[in-house]
Amino acid sequence: MGFVTGPIVDYLDRNFCQAWDDATGQSITPARAMLACRLKLRPEHGTPVMAQVLRTQSQHGNGGTKDISSLYLQAVNNTTKFVYIENQYFRYMPVADKLRKNVNAQIAGGRNPAKHGMVYLFVVTNSNDDGIGLGTVSTYQMLDALGYGDRMPGVEKLEKSDQLSPQAQALEKQLASEQAAVQRLLKQGASFSEAQGLGNYLQDEQTRQVEIQQQLDKIRQEQRRVADLSPKGVTEKGDLVPPQDMPGMKVLVCTLVAPDAPAGKAWDYVYIHQKLMIVDDVFTTHGSANVNRRSMEVDSELNICHEHGGVTRALRKQMWALHTNNRGAQDDVSEAYLAWSYVISQNTKNQSRKQAPMASLVGFLRTSPNRAYAD
Repeated sequence: MGFVTGPIVDYLDRNFCQAWDDATGQSITPARAMLACRLKLRPEHGTPVMAQVLRTQSQHGNGGTKDISSLYLQAVNNTTKFVYIENQYFRYMPVADKLRKNVNAQIAGGRNPAKHGMVYLFVVTNSNDDGIGLGTVSTYQMLDALGYGDRMPGVEKLEKSDQLSPQAQALEKQLASEQAAVQRLLKQGASFSEAQGLGNYLQDEQTRQVEIQQQLDKIRQEQRRVADLSPKGVTEKGDLVPPQDMPGMKVLVCTLVAPDAPAGKAWDYVYIHQKLMIVDDVFTTHGSANVNRRSMEVDSELNICHEHGGVTRALRKQMWALHTNNRGAQDDVSEAYLAWSYVISQNTKNQSRKQAPMASLVGFLRTSPNRAYAD
């Protein structure tokens, strides 16, 4: 929830009037325009900031207005330190693609993660049926793009099977065809004048077959890795399956539980309805838009953003302290990453032992194999 005062309220009002006029055929926009001059900042309610209103309105503009999508993509493209996303959903692939592309470009441009630090992504989102709803596959695809596909082992096994089996079969068929063609040529023989050309062909053909075999081996290796995944998403030691490495990045995807759950009782998950993104302790956006295709491209949504470092940093530390029981709200996000990782690891152990949680923060894990494609 946000509270705004001052001239920015006029833009919120214009959005309301436009929707009202479209739905009713009335024209209240001109009648309410005179109210803009009466909108004053009320600093007693918070620090004044320069803010912007952004919309998703598929019914307005050429191809629809998708300002919030553009905002998210530009923000993650600009990050050099960290991104924090707390959202009901986490399944808009362009965000993951843009962030990875940004980090790869920084590395290509000379950034050395060991010297200059990693780029961190902290995510708090829902993992249960009520939270994810009908978007299990798109959620898996988002997590897989960020190294967290193994945290949805049931869906991953089915998705990987659908992807890898046809690829393996096609490569096996191609390899068999190439080998058969070589055998036919060898049986036919060649004259002296043709021998050199045949030799060059066979050398090129051998190179092609090696490349095909390497691709096939890579697919089979991935098939074996997925087949060996624990259906419970945990290691033999009881830890959550670690995420796969992402060059230049450290990623934590989490969810929340009620922090006051008593020992011996099942933990209650907290339904996350927040729609917040913070970047580099400077940029904040907050509003109604989820990180999914509907909110970014189809539904009517409103977000507000600003670049006030003092307000942003204070909000980030407040949220992180709340989720980690004051253990993971450090100024240095690399230290916060370690603190979050410790809380997640300890809570995994506490939950398996039916002990009370040490904080709300737990690692993302969804073992159900149910696949839904609606969002």
